[in-house]
Amino acid sequence: MKKLLHSLLLVLFCTTFTFGQNATVLEIIEGSDDHLTLSAVLELSGLDAALADPDASLTVFAP
Repeated sequence: MKKLLHSLLLVLFCTTFTFGQNATVLEIIEGSDDHLTLSAVLELSGLDAALADPDASLTVFAP
């Protein structure tokens, strides 16, 4: 579980600038049927609030 959390945090802290994107990272993840597990893990870990910030410039890599 620790490795999963560390991997998730590493991915979350990889940031990049994006342009023309109106939805937050969380909205994109929650709107995707392919990322249901990621959405659940983010909610359980409390990291969903960080990804809901419209001013954040984040990139999330998820299989």
